[in-house]
Amino acid sequence: MPSRYRSLNGSAEAFAHVAGASTDPERPLAGLDVASSLGASGFDGPVRLTADGVAVVHPADSVGSRLRRKSLASLNQSQLPATVARLGDLCRRQQASGSLLLDIDDDRVLAATLDVARTTSATLEERLWLCSSSVDNLVRWREHTTARLVHAVRLTSLPASAEQWVAHLTERSIDALCAFHGDWTGGLIALAHRFGRLTLARGPEHEREVAAVYDIGIDGVSSPQVERLMAVAALYYPNQYGATADQ
Repeated sequence: MPSRYRSLNGSAEAFAHVAGASTDPERPLAGLDVASSLGASGFDGPVRLTADGVAVVHPADSVGSRLRRKSLASLNQSQLPATVARLGDLCRRQQASGSLLLDIDDDRVLAATLDVARTTSATLEERLWLCSSSVDNLVRWREHTTARLVHAVRLTSLPASAEQWVAHLTERSIDALCAFHGDWTGGLIALAHRFGRLTLARGPEHEREVAAVYDIGIDGVSSPQVERLMAVAALYYPNQYGATADQ
């Protein structure tokens, strides 16, 4: 099923969000293994640091029951529940190929993330998408990494016109924009592509929502519903994700 509009590079990412994985306490990484077996091109989630500086990827900044909840930043690695994925685990799964879309809050998290990626593989850093809502952070990080830098934004509340904002990001060598899937239109994606910027969509849970953004030329989609994501990705990019793509 060809899309009405093409992605910038003729291919598209399909990220499995960690919110849809690591829920089984007996097999914490089983969801990640399933996502890989279904053909997901990468994983998506926020990087957080434990009290002893270990980088983990977990959708929430705290763990435990409602009455005994503790922040990840207050726990050492040895105190973490088994459902919390270490960034190193994700990097090892992607060391030969595949990508990671990672939310980075500050310089300490960036340094820890790059250290894990560089230690894991000489080529992994260039397959990272490092995401922040702070343009100032992204500009500061540009000189420290070859990873793709991604501005996380609500397209419905840009501080300037869409064209002015994409031009602003382009001038600062920020590679991509990431937004809620419902914010994207074909016109906005075409505008970003005109400036050579990539586009990512987060949050679709239904196949029709995934199809809607692939159809208008999005460059990557992240979803916690990996089976639905991959079913649609295979329709729009059969050479990349179809049943015979890896054979």
